[in-house]
Amino acid sequence: MKLLQWFYLPPREELLRLFPELEYPSPNEWSHTPVTILPDGKSTKEIQVPNAYVRQGMPGIEKYLKKRQESADGSSRTLWHRFCSSFGWWEILTEEFVKAFSVNLFDRAWYYYQKKGAPIVIVEVGAGDGRLAAFVSIIKEVYMRDKGITFPVEIYACDSGSWGIQTHMQGIVEICDYKEFIMKKQPDIVYVSWMPQGQDWTQFFRDQSFIQEYIIIGDIDTGVTGHVWLSFGNSHLPPDQRPEPPYLRDNWSRFDLNEVSRFQISKLDKYGSWFNSSTVSFRRNESTIEIKEEIEVPYYFTTLPKLKLNF
Repeated sequence: MKLLQWFYLPPREELLRLFPELEYPSPNEWSHTPVTILPDGKSTKEIQVPNAYVRQGMPGIEKYLKKRQESADGSSRTLWHRFCSSFGWWEILTEEFVKAFSVNLFDRAWYYYQKKGAPIVIVEVGAGDGRLAAFVSIIKEVYMRDKGITFPVEIYACDSGSWGIQTHMQGIVEICDYKEFIMKKQPDIVYVSWMPQGQDWTQFFRDQSFIQEYIIIGDIDTGVTGHVWLSFGNSHLPPDQRPEPPYLRDNWSRFDLNEVSRFQISKLDKYGSWFNSSTVSFRRNESTIEIKEEIEVPYYFTTLPKLKLNF
């Protein structure tokens, strides 16, 4: 029942213990080298195999493929899928993911503050019940204490209310259209978790001169989160035939936040198909940022063990 309490942020390992059917490899045990198989003898398909199975050679890989297929055949009936669907959860907030996401977020806020010399505003759009924004707000104070720095940063969240999601954090989420909210708050950084399927909000983000960075959480590059082309520039066309992605055309750059993504768990995950949710950042190219004064600031990432949180 603890998982149903809005203020409880479970450790990742607790979820994996409660739902052993997921059988996740550890974040460092995931092979980024795909193995090519011939599923029907006619077409090739590349899949990724956990290192633990790769080290066993072909017997290990064959064992993994068999378990993967068995899981796929019964995926719609898994306890994990039913559990997430019952509460409308897509991104499962865990202690490790929220810490990693927040540290990255405030590292970037500190970076922009040093460049801008003025308070930094962060906005979450499509915030739903506001849990992520609430935890981020709590971690802000811990982050500054841990770093030994203080700088002005404001955090706001909005949701359209169209999905009827109830918020338990009074005053955290404002019911408002995301465009109206952004124009009112004029944030430096925007983030959104699981942007509606087939919809693209990113063009509006890039069109606002005050936004320097936006971050997207969800099933990236597939069309499940946002628009596969307009949001991420992903196309089925061969690389040499693809037009320039919208974000590149607008003079923005993409950064995959692997140090955040490796801690994520989503509703779509199942045995053999892990890490379906990830986090990516899009940043306005530096030449377009108005700099108040030149300050050399090294970019760094705070490791999780240094961030001591007591909820």
